[in-house]
Amino acid sequence: MVRTRNTTQDENNSPRRRAALTDSQKAKHQQRFQDLKNDLTGVQNAFNDSTQQIAEKYGRLVEKQSVV
Repeated sequence: MVRTRNTTQDENNSPRRRAALTDSQKAKHQQRFQDLKNDLTGVQNAFNDSTQQIAEKYGRLVEKQSVV
């Protein structure tokens, strides 16, 4: 029987550990997440503004939703 990578890992009964990220890698990941979050908030705000304009155009009352 040929040993494969999965059977060897299962026999050890321990999950493989990932190497810890360096401080620069952590900072890069945090910055990318923050940029994504800011972009999504901007898109949500733009969407809310456009729906508000359309509602006003057709005489509908729509309360502005705040993005938290």
